[in-house]
Amino acid sequence: MTEFSDNKIKELSIDLKSKKKVAVLTGAGISTDSGIPDFRSESGVYSKWDSAKVFDLDYFKKNPGYFYEYARNELFGIKDKKPNSTHYLLGKLEEMGIFRQIITQNIDMLHQKAGNRNVIELHGSIEKSFCLKCGKCFSADDMLSLLEKTEIPVCTTCGGFIKPNIVFFGENLPENAIEDAFKLAEESEIFVAMGSSLSVYPAASLPMQAKRNGAKVYVISRGKTNADYYSDCKIDMDFKTFTTELNNCL
Repeated sequence: MTEFSDNKIKELSIDLKSKKKVAVLTGAGISTDSGIPDFRSESGVYSKWDSAKVFDLDYFKKNPGYFYEYARNELFGIKDKKPNSTHYLLGKLEEMGIFRQIITQNIDMLHQKAGNRNVIELHGSIEKSFCLKCGKCFSADDMLSLLEKTEIPVCTTCGGFIKPNIVFFGENLPENAIEDAFKLAEESEIFVAMGSSLSVYPAASLPMQAKRNGAKVYVISRGKTNADYYSDCKIDMDFKTFTTELNNCL
């Protein structure tokens, strides 16, 4: 690690411990070390699955088979994934009182497994699925069981299509989640975006909202993000190294 990067991490650690109001937003990049692919990298989800189909609500209603082929092969497998060191670091920071809530774009529930108690899930999670016709709820285990028996799982009560409780293109984010996230961003004095390309709105506008209200914005990510040009500090390194170094500074 360069001395320049080392100085940035020390700066972040000082700000985190400064008793200022901290908001944290996480994206798919923090979960790749847990064996969960991100979406937009060369080996990400969209390199193998058509982004215009796999999470498109209208396409799902017409042809749910494409989504469930992806779900069977990849999506529901994340249920058994384990948190990595970055998730545990964020659990530790909440326990230390450095922040009260964490905002995530991830649907993998790894923050909760790592000890975060107050998670704002902007895009939902795979924990539950619902019948689009009658609203019956199915657990992730229920869905795995159904996918073992049929290509397209349908409601065991009414025969309707079942959709995981994750936000598809064409759907609004959960109203309470997005309101809580923007309130947290607006009130923050330090805003930390981790592992997100910040290309999906409205979540991508959270660090800008924080910046407009006077917050200092950190961006931690491999490669470019849409917030690099206005961030106060960009840390471009792999999360294993970042987490180790920040832990050493806390």
